[in-house]
Amino acid sequence: MEFYFDHINYFAKDIERAKSFYTNTLGLDLVCQGAPHAFSVKLDKSNFIVVLQLDEADSNDHNTTSAVFRVDNLEETLTSLKAKKVSILSDLEDRTSHLRAAILDTEGNRIFLIERKRKA
Repeated sequence: MEFYFDHINYFAKDIERAKSFYTNTLGLDLVCQGAPHAFSVKLDKSNFIVVLQLDEADSNDHNTTSAVFRVDNLEETLTSLKAKKVSILSDLEDRTSHLRAAILDTEGNRIFLIERKRKA
């Protein structure tokens, strides 16, 4: 039996605000609108899907799940996101194989951003 990553599921208190963040602020492509309670976005160069659905239980426990998005230049990405007033949870960290930072979406969901280190 083989398993493949399909999508990540997040909850949102305000679907329209979350959709604006993922499509307008991050520039991801809207691939499905499960009106009025859910939508899906896709990174344009991969098959990575993020599904957001209304948090009807009002659980407020968003930090148990996170997505990881790879970027080409983390420093430039952080500068751009800061200019857009995106919440930076942790600034650039130098890890063994990559650089990493964490942001929060408008619903309090954690998103890790990584830049893979080039092999010398």
